[in-house]
Amino acid sequence: ERASNRDAMTARDDRVDARVVRVGPRLPPGARVRVRSMRDDDASKISLATRDDDDDDATRDDASAPRADDVVTVAHYGWRARRVEDDAIVRDETSRDAARPREVLTFRVDDAAPVNFVPCAGVEAAVTTMRVGERVGIVVPSGGAPFASEPFSPAPRNVYVEWEVELLSVTREEKPSVDASVEEVLRYCERKKEEANALFARGEEENGYARALRRYEDAATALRRTIMSTARAGAKDALALAVKCHVNSATCLSKLQRHSEAILHAEAALDLDATAVKAMYRKAMALEQQGRDEEALTSLRDALELSKDRAIREAFVRVRRRMNAVHEGEREVCARMVQTDPTTEPTTRGFGERAAQLYRKRPALAGAITVAAFAAMVMYFRRSEKSASTTTATSD
Repeated sequence: ERASNRDAMTARDDRVDARVVRVGPRLPPGARVRVRSMRDDDASKISLATRDDDDDDATRDDASAPRADDVVTVAHYGWRARRVEDDAIVRDETSRDAARPREVLTFRVDDAAPVNFVPCAGVEAAVTTMRVGERVGIVVPSGGAPFASEPFSPAPRNVYVEWEVELLSVTREEKPSVDASVEEVLRYCERKKEEANALFARGEEENGYARALRRYEDAATALRRTIMSTARAGAKDALALAVKCHVNSATCLSKLQRHSEAILHAEAALDLDATAVKAMYRKAMALEQQGRDEEALTSLRDALELSKDRAIREAFVRVRRRMNAVHEGEREVCARMVQTDPTTEPTTRGFGERAAQLYRKRPALAGAITVAAFAAMVMYFRRSEKSASTTTATSD
């Protein structure tokens, strides 16, 4: 029976669609997850993803793939080990009854603080590409967290594990509507900000910066409508929270080396509050990373006019010193360029060479000097002759 099941599964694999998932909420950079869609008639008929026609849940969405913060329910049917060379099944531990999965799991996609269940990062990424009722085999990288550990040990080197999963339902996250009150929007955004702060504290672990950035941006987007309605009470609180979200978004983007986007978020914060010192500082730091020191110095100077924070002062001194060093280096280069090359001209010049140069540059002065020298020589010789003749007459 097991052999016949293997043959049936191998034949079924000839009709599957496979895709590779490279992006997921907690998927490490460079990781790849292979998703194999199971297209057999029996599995589709026995799918557990059913919906009552009288169901009026507006948050439920069975047509599109799950997004971040959506609550999904999946059925886990087990796993099978396949040979790398030909994908043949060497061990099958999936449920024999298609209507009875081994377990049914419910979790929130990209949950910042999961309580009961933390899904495999690869399975979570694969689920975001699935449709309700789709049954797939998921192959995740080995090596343990954040991926699922190998179900058996020791695992042969030429064998990989495929997990069989079906997406049963998707419940969309409830977001503030257009007519939501300021209090509702603020509660939603404060919750997003707290989740983002916790993820930012994780750093690069499990894509903490990127996941925090998404929540900061979601909060800023939700606050935008409230800020535009200036007649609403509490818009001042929304404005202050939006500035914080934009500044924190700029910080996350700088950590992710996306400095151009960080500048845009810092400028968005300054558009809301021109005295936001942290926004000036974050903008300056991003400009400095791009080598735009003059603009960074201007932003830091503006920040120093409003705050004497030590970090701002240190950044200002650092940028100014670097600019001064660059300018000093440029002056030295220019000085060397205009200097006479000592290898092309002798260090000392003779009288004749100096006289010739003087005749070339200032001929009138050279002529006058020559006449004066000639007259002095004539007078010298005349005096010498007169002195000689007087000496002769005296001796006589």
